[in-house]
Order: sequence, then structure tokens, then C-alpha cells
Amino acid sequence: KYIFSTGLFGKNLNSVIKKYKIDILNLHWVNHGMVNINSLKLIQIPIVWTIRDAWVFTGGCHFLFECNNYQYGCGKCPQLNSSKEKDLSRYIFNNKKKNISSIKKIKFVAISNFLKQKAIKSPLLKNEVDVIPNIVNFSDFQPKDKITSKKKLGLDKKMKTILFQNNSGESWKGTDAVSEIKKNLSRDFQFISFGNGEGHKNVKNFGYIDNYKELSLIYSATDLFVFLSEQEPFGKVLFEAAWCGAKVASFENGGTSEYYK
Repeated sequence: KYIFSTGLFGKNLNSVIKKYKIDILNLHWVNHGMVNINSLKLIQIPIVWTIRDAWVFTGGCHFLFECNNYQYGCGKCPQLNSSKEKDLSRYIFNNKKKNISSIKKIKFVAISNFLKQKAIKSPLLKNEVDVIPNIVNFSDFQPKDKITSKKKLGLDKKMKTILFQNNSGESWKGTDAVSEIKKNLSRDFQFISFGNGEGHKNVKNFGYIDNYKELSLIYSATDLFVFLSEQEPFGKVLFEAAWCGAKVASFENGGTSEYYK
């Protein structure tokens, strides 16, 4: 149901380090066969590993939800529907532990306090975690007048506009809740979304947005951005939308709760 990665396949980065004469290696999201964890112990330069979700300190899961097995070395993984202590998640966890402990110089940096508090409970990382939050360069965004923005996007300027993210195949992003919200709201609202999902009935989806100008226009036309992610490590889009004049609403979970403190 949710993304699960082994870290057993991918590149050995030493050739890249040598080619570009790299002094410090900053790892971010290294899954989908990008980096083989077994190769990291061969790296001689200092590594800074940015923790963007839970995968770094678990036996394969990217999102924890209600599971705390990672605190005890994984096994009996609910995402694998496993009832065995010695399952794939335990193997991956032990393999990470062996390789991470062999790295000569490494520092872990979480993008939120939420992630740090989860990470330090893992035998993989313990207390060796700092926090450097995601940042938003607000000069990239150009807030516009709301009525003008709605007109440019072909929206009814008299109706309140509610914005969703549209992430296909990522159920933890809350896409299943969109239909329920629409059903329970009056017809005085118009619904829009952005993202590469399949879309929803009577929701105008602007697709994948790859430039700040268009994204600023969508945010500016929005009266309320409803952020439905079940467990978000940070959520930069909340900052972006608020900067462009939209009100935002989210679950008080994960890194998003740090916005309100």
C-alpha cells in the first residue's frame, strides 16, 4: 500500500566523487535504485545525510504511521504483512546498521523536529541527528490579486476556491479524502488541484507545475488550501500557499504541526 525500499541496488558513488573532486557528499533521497547502501562504507570523504522521510532509520518503510518496530530493529513488518521476526525489514535494518557504522565520517540532518524525534529512537542513528528545516525562497513567488488570478485561470471570481494536491498512487497524501470533502461542502465552492494524479470529478486540475510563476498564480487564486497528507515530514507547499495569500488547513501531524508553533 505504501512505498517500501531495500537500498540494495544502485550506484557506487566513488566514481562520481573522483570525477568531480567532491569534498563533502550530501545525500538526500537515494531510493529507486539510485544508491546501493553497501557501497557507502567505501566512501572516504565526509557524508551529510539529509533525512527527508523515515527510510534512513527503518528497515524499508518511508512512513511510520502507527508502527514503532523500527525502534527495536524492525521485523514483523506490517507493510509487508509479515508475522516473522526475521523478515525482509529485519534484514534491511541490519544491513543498514552494518554499513552506516562502517562509514568513517557521517552526520545526519533532519528537515523537521518531528523527523528528528522519530530518528533518535532508532538504533541506527540514536542521538546523532541535527535539524536544518526546509527553506522557501519567497522571492521566487509573486503573489497576485485574488480576483485577477481567478480570472486568468478561468475560474469564477465570485466563488470561493479550494485547492488540493493531486498525487496519484500516494494514498498517504490524502487523495481519497477529496471526494468526501466535496460531498460534504455546499455548491458555493469551486475546487482546483495541481499534481500528476488522475484527477477528480468536478475538480479542475492544472497538472504538474514546473515553474514558480504559474504556481504563484494558482496559490493567489486560492481561498483555502486543504493539505490532506497523513504524515508529512515538512510540507513546503503550506508556506508557499500562505505567502501568496491563501489560508491553509492541514492535519496536525508530522512536520506540518511545526508551522503553528
